[in-house]
Amino acid sequence: MSTCSCETRLHKKPRLHDLRHTHVGWLIDDKWDFYSIQRRIGHESIRTTFDVYGHRLPHGDKEGLKALDERLEGRRGKTRKKKGTAAKKGKKGTGPGDGVSGLSDAA
Repeated sequence: MSTCSCETRLHKKPRLHDLRHTHVGWLIDDKWDFYSIQRRIGHESIRTTFDVYGHRLPHGDKEGLKALDERLEGRRGKTRKKKGTAAKKGKKGTGPGDGVSGLSDAA
């Protein structure tokens, strides 16, 4: 227990289990994947690891979302070209009610 008068001081003695949580927090901050963390700390199920430490994950990872946006933009561009080419050649699409996909508008 801390003897200083600061508001942020420890009010009780840290337990060994508190050190375990700190350790896992540092692993998450250093971008360890949860499977590796699960194996390191000995959880039988990855679900336990996620249930206990999932709140530590950053939400809305900007780099990951940017990469996903770029990938989706690339696919949209390819899809537009294919649809445009098929429409110009007078080919049927593959959507509901076109007779190609096996789906009908009534479904």
